[in-house]
Amino acid sequence: MENKGIEISLHSTNINSKDFIWTTDFNFSLNNNKVKDYYKAPSQTVQDKIFYGSQTEGYPIGALWGFKWAGLRHEDGVPQVYDKDGNIKYNYQEMKVDDVQYIGTAVPKYSGSMLNRFSFKDFELSALLIFNLGYKIATSNTNIQLSGRFDRNRTAEFDQRWRKPGDEEFTNVPSAFEDPKSTGRALWYSGYVYQYSDVAYESGSYMKLRELSLSYNLPKSVCKKLSIGNAKI
Repeated sequence: MENKGIEISLHSTNINSKDFIWTTDFNFSLNNNKVKDYYKAPSQTVQDKIFYGSQTEGYPIGALWGFKWAGLRHEDGVPQVYDKDGNIKYNYQEMKVDDVQYIGTAVPKYSGSMLNRFSFKDFELSALLIFNLGYKIATSNTNIQLSGRFDRNRTAEFDQRWRKPGDEEFTNVPSAFEDPKSTGRALWYSGYVYQYSDVAYESGSYMKLRELSLSYNLPKSVCKKLSIGNAKI
């Protein structure tokens, strides 16, 4: 595997006065990787390429694979995808290995953090932000059961399903069906098309406050009386 990237670390003292100090530590990294040589027999089935394609020559580690989403069918809310030639399909059994496309990677391309420290006399406030960008994660929508028979629990996304023509403009969740054996809408016909398409993934990029702390440094006179060098609460 080939890895190429950069890492940048910066420190700044933004304010430095008698009673108030503000410092910032910033870290940023970018990583581009590519699998150069990996012995694996060519994928013979659609599922093989989707489930075991995370290490594929010429692609980043953690590669994700699936069908290109074509939306829900207007008249009945059936999920649709494109094959490699751009034709719209809904029957999973008609899909070929070459119809499976690269979606993205499950490994963040960019990551970093920013730590700000504010000191006022004996008080100190610190805030740590972290971020990971440029990768995809699986959504919860594709785990819902499309069957309309309520013989098991449903996720909240089931309530977002297609119900009438026009709903495809507002949702990607397919319509429910009563009995997959009698209607011809068996899960392996249309459900798998939905579950194995790029609509099953969304951006995993995020930035969040990882840590926030407020502390108080005991005065040196108090520490001296307690026979300690320093103490922080």
